[in-house]
Amino acid sequence: MITVHGHMENQFQSFQDGQIVCRQNEPANDVFVLVNGKVEILVNDNIEGVPDDATLRDARSLNVIDKAGTIIGEAGVWIGARTATLIARGLVSLNRLPMPPAEAEAFAARRPDVGMNIASTMAARIAETEGKSKSEMETLAMLEDARDAASMDIAKVVDALPAFATSHSDQNLMKAAEAARAHPMYRHALKLRETATDSSRLISDVIADALKDGIQTLNDGHTLRKSSDQPNAAFIVMEGGLDVFRGDRRVGSIRAGSIADIVPCLYGIKSGARNTELRAKGSTRVVRVPREAVADACTRSPKLLIAVLRTLASELRSANMILSGASRALGAVKAQLVGATASVTELSNALLPAMEPYPKELRLELDRVRQNRDEVGHLLEMFGL
Repeated sequence: MITVHGHMENQFQSFQDGQIVCRQNEPANDVFVLVNGKVEILVNDNIEGVPDDATLRDARSLNVIDKAGTIIGEAGVWIGARTATLIARGLVSLNRLPMPPAEAEAFAARRPDVGMNIASTMAARIAETEGKSKSEMETLAMLEDARDAASMDIAKVVDALPAFATSHSDQNLMKAAEAARAHPMYRHALKLRETATDSSRLISDVIADALKDGIQTLNDGHTLRKSSDQPNAAFIVMEGGLDVFRGDRRVGSIRAGSIADIVPCLYGIKSGARNTELRAKGSTRVVRVPREAVADACTRSPKLLIAVLRTLASELRSANMILSGASRALGAVKAQLVGATASVTELSNALLPAMEPYPKELRLELDRVRQNRDEVGHLLEMFGL
């Protein structure tokens, strides 16, 4: 069990059978350490708000944790919201450890041992999930990647439209741009930007601090790790990105600010070969951290530890979606791509009529919006969805 006395204010709490410890999508400002009893993890599919008691009746049970000393609720801290609902089963005692996301860097610097314990816990849960639902996770990763890339690309067009509309005194285009800024996919892109900027800052600081000898510059298409290789290092993506291939099929991507192969480095080689290949996406710079040096590097560099935790939290959220119902999880992302409302397609179709009166002046922007709209449709056709 983790000892925290003297380093952090921990709050001992008791819960009765059936009592809610926390609810999915609530702000996450702490983690829990199980002292005794059992805690059930429940996930509701495709909900944006906090589930009420009636909604929880439709939730799926992912796991029951009963091992004293287990850290619970760790993923939510690094993405800002609870990824699941926790319910006491029988009498339960927990230590609640305050860990507001805004204080994550200070926490990691103060207690890197607890941070590494959290990272190892998340890596183990991800590895277990991948073993159960590999193909579904790969499909979900591809669709999420397409959603994120399209929303961020279209957001760039939206950002440029108000100035253009003002210069051409076009109120119709201005209204379209203002409506687009309130669209769920535009807001999603803003969150991605904030995360990417923050992660890139962390990664840059890590490089400046300690790991300059491990920098590699890769040309587009360069194979960083073959499918036949055992993952023996983690790769911090500084610039560019990595595509993940299984055979000739791209099954995912890793953006700047994220870390490739961190799960097998923390959980063990058995979880990580995955029969996948890592290839550079455009000109890419990565830092190689040998597997045996990952824990020490994270302990020495709190910013690297935070980047690791954020990468793992994002992967674990996707894993929970799969475990809670693959078909529903895929359906939710499909709706964000081509649904009648709040989707990439709907945002694109709302923008295009106001932009089309300017086929020359907005040629590149029109092409960008149309291309993203069409590509998400083609992707779904490729997966038979």
